[in-house]
Amino acid sequence: MLSKDYTSEFLVAIANTPADFVFTDTERCDPIALDCGLAAIEGSTILFFDDFENQPNSSFITGNGWTHFKEAGSEGWETYTATGSYPSQGISARIGYYNSNNNATVTWLITPGIDLDTNTGVTLQFETSNSYADDSALALLFSNDWDGTPSGMESATWGIVPRAYITQNTDSFSNWFDSGLVNLSCGEGITYFAFRYTGSGNANEDGTYELDNIIISAN
Repeated sequence: MLSKDYTSEFLVAIANTPADFVFTDTERCDPIALDCGLAAIEGSTILFFDDFENQPNSSFITGNGWTHFKEAGSEGWETYTATGSYPSQGISARIGYYNSNNNATVTWLITPGIDLDTNTGVTLQFETSNSYADDSALALLFSNDWDGTPSGMESATWGIVPRAYITQNTDSFSNWFDSGLVNLSCGEGITYFAFRYTGSGNANEDGTYELDNIIISAN
C-alpha cells in the first residue's frame, strides 16, 4: 500500500506482510569493518604510544605522527587536564562542540600508518571518558588506502573497528573506560586508525569526549 502524509511531501510504503519484501540483489550496504575480535595478550613491541603528557596543556594535538584533520568547524583535539569532580589522568586529549558557534564539528585524530603485513599479533587499546557526550559521536575508523594527506581524506575508504569500546552517553562521566585489547591481526597493508568526532549545534549533539593512553603493539 502506498500512502501520503499530507503534512509533508513524502510517500510512505506499507507492506501487508513481511513476505511482500523480496531482496534479489546480493549487494549489501553493510559498513566495511576490521573485526578480528579481542586479543588475549598484548604484544611486547610497542609500535605506537601516546599519553599526551609531553604535549603543552590547552593546545591542539601535534607531533608524534598524528594527523589532525578538521573536516567541519574550527574545533580540534586539544590537550586537557581535568579538575574538580572530573576524572584526571594527567594530560589527555579532548574534543567537543560545546560553545564553538560552528554549524557542525567533524574532527579526526589519525595515527601514523601501521604495517599489518610485516608485524604479527598487532593489538590496539585506549581509554575514553565523556563530559555529557549527549548524542555527539566518537568512532574508531581505519583505512588501508589513505595516502596520509588531508587532501586524500575524501577519496580514501574508511571502515569501522567495531570491537573497540568507546564510552557512551549512559556511562558515568566520573570514570574512564577501557577499549579492550582490540585484535588487528586480520587486517592488511599499511593501516591508519582514526578517532573521528561528530557534533553539531543541536543541544543534544554538543557533547565532549576525552581520549588517553593509546597503545598499538605487536608480538
